Amino acid sequence: MSKKPQLGYTMAGARMHAALRAQVIEVMTDPQNDGLSQKELSEKVGVSTRTFYNYLTPEVWEEIRKRRMDIVCQALKEVDQAILDKAKQGDVSAAKLVYSRWQEQQERQQLVQEKMQREQELPQSLADVEAELEHVYSALEQYDEPADA
Repeated sequence: MSKKPQLGYTMAGARMHAALRAQVIEVMTDPQNDGLSQKELSEKVGVSTRTFYNYLTPEVWEEIRKRRMDIVCQALKEVDQAILDKAKQGDVSAAKLVYSRWQEQQERQQLVQEKMQREQELPQSLADVEAELEHVYSALEQYDEPADA
C-alpha cells in the first residue's frame, strides 16, 4: 500500500519540478489528448512513463479535475449561447430547449434555497434538542434526589 506523497513531491517522493508539473497538467487537460495512453502522454511531455506516472499525485489529479471542469463549463456556456441564438431566430426546437433548461435551472435554484434554509434551521433545531435534554435531565435529577424525611 503506497502512502500519499507530501505536497509538491512526486509519488516516488522526489521534489516536483514546477515546469514539468505544469506540462503534465496541460497534457492531461487538453481534450485533444483524450484516449491517449500514459505512454503516449509521457512522450508528449518528453519524459519516461514512470516519471509521468510519478507526477500524477492526488494534488495534480485535483488540479486536472478542476481544469477539465472549467473546460466543460466553458463548452456548455458556448452551447447554451448557440441554442439561445437559434431560439431568438425563431427555431421552435431551440426555444423549447431554452425553456426546458430555464425550468431545470429554476428547480435547481429552488433546491439550493431549500437546502440553505434547512442548514440555517439546523442549529436552531439542535439548540431546541439541547434545551429539551436539559429539561429531561433536570426532571430526572429530581427523581434521583432522596426525599427529605
